[in-house]
Amino acid sequence: ARQVDSEREVALKVMQAELASDGAFVARFTREAKAPNLTQHKNIASIYHMGISAAGIPYIAMEFIEGKSLREILNSGSRISLNRAIGILRQCCEALSYVHSCSIVHRDIKPENIMVLDNDDVKIIDFGLAKVENFPQSQKLTSTGNLIGSATYMSPEQCRGLVADSRADIYSLTSCFFEMLAGRPAYEADSVVGLVYKNMTEPPPRFNVVELRRLGNRVQSIIDTGMSKNVESRYQSCDELLADLEDLSSHTGESQESIHKSTDRFLASRFGRILVPVFFVSIACFLGSALFVWNDSKTNIARNVADASFAPQDYRFSKSKQIGSSVRLRQNAAH
Repeated sequence: ARQVDSEREVALKVMQAELASDGAFVARFTREAKAPNLTQHKNIASIYHMGISAAGIPYIAMEFIEGKSLREILNSGSRISLNRAIGILRQCCEALSYVHSCSIVHRDIKPENIMVLDNDDVKIIDFGLAKVENFPQSQKLTSTGNLIGSATYMSPEQCRGLVADSRADIYSLTSCFFEMLAGRPAYEADSVVGLVYKNMTEPPPRFNVVELRRLGNRVQSIIDTGMSKNVESRYQSCDELLADLEDLSSHTGESQESIHKSTDRFLASRFGRILVPVFFVSIACFLGSALFVWNDSKTNIARNVADASFAPQDYRFSKSKQIGSSVRLRQNAAH
């Protein structure tokens, strides 16, 4: 939609008419509109306006984001590189660090709520389940022991119906990080109950041997800390997670630079100057030999087919000739 007074393109989110009379949904809708307004950050989708239509339906005018959700990227099947995953997570950490400093807990961090723009900038959306200090409606959902969040990414304390703080967001965000790198969720089950149980009881997910060789032990250490079942053993703030990401990024960059330097040194060395041309000449010779063998095979096959086309005639002629000889022999014997 286009906002007339400001002449800007916006995304319009409209509540379903049948939910407009449900107080809980209206409260969540209101919370989604108000929470981002308490925080102005480049990595949080802006809310421009909340209103009620002439038909009595609440709506929100929000920032129009040209890009895809992290869920869409994951579902596309394309692997997310370590550097790209670090970049996405770093921006999420910066956004949530600011959100937490404003006494807000998102409580529903998942790939669907992480938007990735075409230039890889990140926007966090949907504060409908956020816990906002001095916003009474946001406390009622936790005080009754209800489960708040999405089961796949829900922290153990959320699974138990306990009050969640900023460390619950860190758990969910780290779970997203694992999925970006492994291409599969941290925990999988046939039901919501199974997912809740695994998030409460199972240790942090592990990368397999091949993935660990590609990613390194530092990545596994981040997963272990960020998804610790013990809240006190987890990262205590997004800034702590961000510091480990920066350290990981620097070592990743050093490793890639080391590989490039080693390659350059090899190409510049005496052996490199000799072996590289020899390698390409060998490839050319191999391809030439393969082409020669292929052409020779085609010639042989064509010759065999031509010979085979005359064989039945020779066979019939030879056979009739033998039959005629046998007849003459029998006639002479009779005389």
